[in-house]
Amino acid sequence: MPSGRRNISKASSNKLPAQPPNLFLNDETHKLKTLGQADNATSRVISPKHIPVPSIPQEGNFKFEITMFVFTVMTSFLQFIHLYRSVWWLPQSYTRYTVNFYLIDPYVVGFIATILGRRLVYCGLSQILKRWSPVSLLPILEQLLRLLLLGLVLASLVWCTYHIMQNHPIVNIFYLCYPISVYFILFGLSISPFFDVMSLPPLLKEECKGRTVTLKPLHNCSMSPQAIREEVEVLKTDFNNRMKQILFSSVLNAYYAGFVPCCFAQIL
Repeated sequence: MPSGRRNISKASSNKLPAQPPNLFLNDETHKLKTLGQADNATSRVISPKHIPVPSIPQEGNFKFEITMFVFTVMTSFLQFIHLYRSVWWLPQSYTRYTVNFYLIDPYVVGFIATILGRRLVYCGLSQILKRWSPVSLLPILEQLLRLLLLGLVLASLVWCTYHIMQNHPIVNIFYLCYPISVYFILFGLSISPFFDVMSLPPLLKEECKGRTVTLKPLHNCSMSPQAIREEVEVLKTDFNNRMKQILFSSVLNAYYAGFVPCCFAQIL
């Protein structure tokens, strides 16, 4: 029995002391496991899916231009009636007409009609070109059509302005030319916004030469940051161009249909 106790004590004395845990290796192992889990989570990321946008019925450009032209012409017509109405129902009235037509300046009416109808004429001729001309020559023909119509519109406006200057003070001529300065501030020397309902920005025009392009911006669900930035830039440019077109067209139509007849109103 005493010898057995001595053997047990010897065996226990031969055991090595416990080593402290290696904290550095544990940290590295934890980092590797974390990175592996992150890689697995990244590989399991599902690409975003865009919610399908319902199809919204849209009217064509020609129909829109007809509606806009009829609306602005009726507005101008009612403004002239309001300014030059007569009192034909009175017994001492010297006229039998409801409107004093002889007081209306026909050159002012021609100037207003030229401004309000320019887009309708261009849209109608553009639809004819798109139907009968080849696709490869369509951009060139549309540019020639814009230049031709621009020359005719400017000639008509100058001719009307010359005759208006004969009967009205020179200060009133500035009322006719005021929107031109606004146009140059918004669009510069570009001709397209003067005729088109919606024109492509210069950068997109260079990219889209030689192929048919829709004016509606397309959305693409992508995981690439560069593609997302480019899409945001395109959408922002498209929104700014549409907003400028809306504001300029609205102000121009309201200005020439409602304000210009008041500036050139003649008193008995």
